[in-house]
Amino acid sequence: MNTFRTRIGNVLLFVSFLTLCGAALAGEITVTFIGNEAFHITDGETTLLSDFPYTSGAYGYMAFDVDEIPDVVDGLSLITHFHTDHFDPEAFKATDFSIVAPVSITEKLGVGERVVTLRPPTAPPSGDTKVGPRVARVAQYKDIRIEMFITPHRFAPDHYSYLVTWHGKRFYFVGDTESPAALLPMKNLDVAFVTPWLIRTMARQGLAINAERIVLYHHKTSENVPPFQDYVRLDQGAPFTVGYGEDDARGGAPVEQRGFSIVIETPSPNPEDLIETIMALRPDLDRDEATELQKHLPAILSAGLPRARAEEALVRVLATQSRAHLD
Repeated sequence: MNTFRTRIGNVLLFVSFLTLCGAALAGEITVTFIGNEAFHITDGETTLLSDFPYTSGAYGYMAFDVDEIPDVVDGLSLITHFHTDHFDPEAFKATDFSIVAPVSITEKLGVGERVVTLRPPTAPPSGDTKVGPRVARVAQYKDIRIEMFITPHRFAPDHYSYLVTWHGKRFYFVGDTESPAALLPMKNLDVAFVTPWLIRTMARQGLAINAERIVLYHHKTSENVPPFQDYVRLDQGAPFTVGYGEDDARGGAPVEQRGFSIVIETPSPNPEDLIETIMALRPDLDRDEATELQKHLPAILSAGLPRARAEEALVRVLATQSRAHLD
């Protein structure tokens, strides 16, 4: 009887072990670098394609060989803006992919049902949008949730950055924005895809991204990018994987998004660093305007205002200075 009980105990222990192993890793998402801001991201059942298809070699950026791209199963193109180094409408029409993109792109495609519906957010995404970036639209494709943030890009009037939640994992795509303001409040990102110019801005300011992994994209092959939080620089065609568990696959618990205030970490910031901070927050300002504003920035930042209010304060100061100059 004791031997029987021991055997039963061993069986139950083995079953428990298998259950724990299954919970530890239900599956994995494979991420493969195509070029520019294009990644092939798949769980084996659906493929997310960030800023792809694009025009190979456009503006001197990366060319790609279509035959070297992994197979696409149930493809979804996620497009930040219309520039040809991010999106080629004719190449897209030749595919059977669905698409999430700014309306200024999708309304001209003529692909009907392949356009995923964008909806206004019905609730805060996961955190207080009063102090974080505001979600402009949300979309759902199969089990992929997409949150869109309007972010500035001086060369594109209609530009989105995206937060993608898939199997409980959080992927953030900055696109071409010159401002890190929407990225910095994000918390518990699994992967943040970041451009060289944002890395330079954040490295100079001593800012940090709350992400498990930071991946460089939209760099030129020989471009020198400074060290920053052990970011990963991939060769074209190189993959990596993101594992997820059973709890992740069911969505997991909501992840709190931390509030965001503009803060200068150093007690005596360099004026040039302040100018860079202003220009990152307000890409519409030229250097002369930013230089004038930097004289007033420390007092504004020391108040710990939320981003939107701090930006408004900066604009008011600039307007006051402009009027005084005219007088």
